[in-house]
Amino acid sequence: MNTYSHQFYARCPGSGDTIEYSLKLETGRTVMVEDIEKECSFPEPAYHEDIANKLAKIFGGRQTISAYHGCIHIETVRVRA
Repeated sequence: MNTYSHQFYARCPGSGDTIEYSLKLETGRTVMVEDIEKECSFPEPAYHEDIANKLAKIFGGRQTISAYHGCIHIETVRVRA
């Protein structure tokens, strides 16, 4: 099992705030670091759950994304073969 961790930022479409996200990706395959960086670039605002869905489709494996939106901590888990 390979584990990749990455911090990235995206704007919230609801508040316009810039949110810091923590990604943990666990997979049995090799993922290029450059691909993770590229796919975690969000020039347009995006909701946390939509980001999780997009990255799960691209990378598969088990993915956990966490972030604080204001004073609320959100954690999403996606598992794909």
